[in-house]
Amino acid sequence: MEIDDEKEADLADWVIVVEEPFSDEVVCNAIERWLWSRGYRFAVRMISLEQARG
Repeated sequence: MEIDDEKEADLADWVIVVEEPFSDEVVCNAIERWLWSRGYRFAVRMISLEQARG
């Protein structure tokens, strides 16, 4: 499987794709529920791109 000249091995393990706008809180809650359903107990918070870059 190749998408836009990227091989499958180069792609992220999972991707969230949506067509509707929503709040950061909704995104964080959805990711937390997904993690918790797989046995991971992480708190999730949204950070800005500038914060992520350090």
